[in-house]
Amino acid sequence: MKNSPWFPVFFLWLVAGMACGESSSVSSHPESVPAGDVSPVEAAQAAEMACLTRPDGICQTGLSFLQLGDPMDLALPEEMEATEAGARWLEGGGFEWLERVIQLPEGRLIVEGSFLDQRFINDSLRASCVVNRMRIESPSFSAAGGIGVGSTLAELAEAYAGSDVGLIPIPDYDLLDVQPDTSHIHFLIPLPATLPDSLSLESLDPAAPVTAIVVM
Repeated sequence: MKNSPWFPVFFLWLVAGMACGESSSVSSHPESVPAGDVSPVEAAQAAEMACLTRPDGICQTGLSFLQLGDPMDLALPEEMEATEAGARWLEGGGFEWLERVIQLPEGRLIVEGSFLDQRFINDSLRASCVVNRMRIESPSFSAAGGIGVGSTLAELAEAYAGSDVGLIPIPDYDLLDVQPDTSHIHFLIPLPATLPDSLSLESLDPAAPVTAIVVM
């Protein structure tokens, strides 16, 4: 059993409810605007279904071939040319969870399973764990507006124009979590060496690259 270097990040997100931190409004996300009499919920469902038809799409529920709630041992399509780089059980904060690392032709995909309370964990629970979070570190996939690993903060802001954007510094790992409020997708960019007194999109380097994308 190994301690996970990413557990503090998960714990921060869990406690913060993904809504804390500074919020910055950018000038509407096309997938978040209902057309005619379509309700926002129906519009969101339609957008998600459309996203999942894209083999390279990063969607609210994951990827077309691997989504939140899927079994952790789900086989990947052969055309992905993916290589299993290993799986291990991690622990932190009284929880255990399975991590699966998948090496891709470009970059990698890190998949994490359900968080299991160590007080009640058993083999049955371990065997039934499902995908709880995925971290995409590959330019082979993209979210709405074509935003993927390697895209800039300026391109991200343009793709999610009209959204309030939450900004959560993760100083232990020199990362900044950027999350538009119209999406469950989190974009990670390098944390500036010096944070401004008032953190906003406008105060950040527009050329800052997206280094990873998290769906949870």
